[in-house]
Amino acid sequence: MSDEYVYPEDFGAVADGTTNCCNALQATLNTGGKVKLSPGTYLVDGSLILSEEHSGGALIGCGRKQTELRFVDNSVPHCIGAVGATKAAVNLHDFRFDGLRIRGPGIDAGAVRGIAIHNTLGEPSAQLVSPYNIDVVDVQFTYLSSDAFFSPMLWGAMLDRVATYDIGGNGLVLGRSPSYTIKRTNYLHGCAGVGLWLLGGDPVVEAVNIGHCAVGLKCGRKQGDLPAPYDAASYCRPRINGLNVEPATEACLRFEGASYPVELAGATVYSGGSDTVGVSFRWLNADTDSLIRRVRFSNKPGCSFAERLYVQGAQDGTKIVYTGPDEDISQNGATPTVVKQITLS
Repeated sequence: MSDEYVYPEDFGAVADGTTNCCNALQATLNTGGKVKLSPGTYLVDGSLILSEEHSGGALIGCGRKQTELRFVDNSVPHCIGAVGATKAAVNLHDFRFDGLRIRGPGIDAGAVRGIAIHNTLGEPSAQLVSPYNIDVVDVQFTYLSSDAFFSPMLWGAMLDRVATYDIGGNGLVLGRSPSYTIKRTNYLHGCAGVGLWLLGGDPVVEAVNIGHCAVGLKCGRKQGDLPAPYDAASYCRPRINGLNVEPATEACLRFEGASYPVELAGATVYSGGSDTVGVSFRWLNADTDSLIRRVRFSNKPGCSFAERLYVQGAQDGTKIVYTGPDEDISQNGATPTVVKQITLS
């Protein structure tokens, strides 16, 4: 494949906001090259389909403030997708989304995801159909009725300077990779569900801002948290350095099942109401070794936390090294001595 750009205008696209560019954009992508978009708005009445044959390609705009893909069909499941039941349909790899604004048909219009990359057969076939090395850089998602970015089996990804506004589902839903990085992601805002949901693996989170979502950051999942075929429980153990979570209606940071942060540092957690939980752990076990430092809990005017650092169902031997004051910690443990299992330094 040549490294030269291909241009949708050569296939009949016009970035004027009124010409339907769906077929022209798909034809450009199907060349397998790196697609270069012009400033302006490309109207898309339909969805764009990616697959393994598009690997090594890219969809590159002139910046999310200059290039917009405006999707108007509220009957499609996603705006851009590599979705199916075969390896060829899903095994997209080494693909880059860069400098784009992806606008959906509306927050209440259908159930439309922004970018979806997943196998409809679920995780039992994951080893055969895992997408990998998918980069999302300087991309904004807005006016979507479902998740902005959904890839529950993604391996080896980098998300940098990603933003969401007015999302009817979750913001970024990322799965099971042993290593992926989310950094300088500013701003995950206005999601009816979870702003950033890390389903598994050992991701790195750096300098991320999340605001006005039901749950700010969620790691792992309980049985049934996602619909089939992704309804199995999983755990995630991230390293988080630099996190700002503005008011959330349910929880700012939630760690499900065996999930916990290997390190949580440099975080500011704001209350979003009297029922908001700051940092919530569940069912920690004796192998847990978590370092929490430089975490600041702050009340917004007229708001307070129901709990700041909440440990639920901890088992004997649980150890959390936390550099904050005793009064930040509350617990609903299996034994009345659970607080003694939290080591303060």
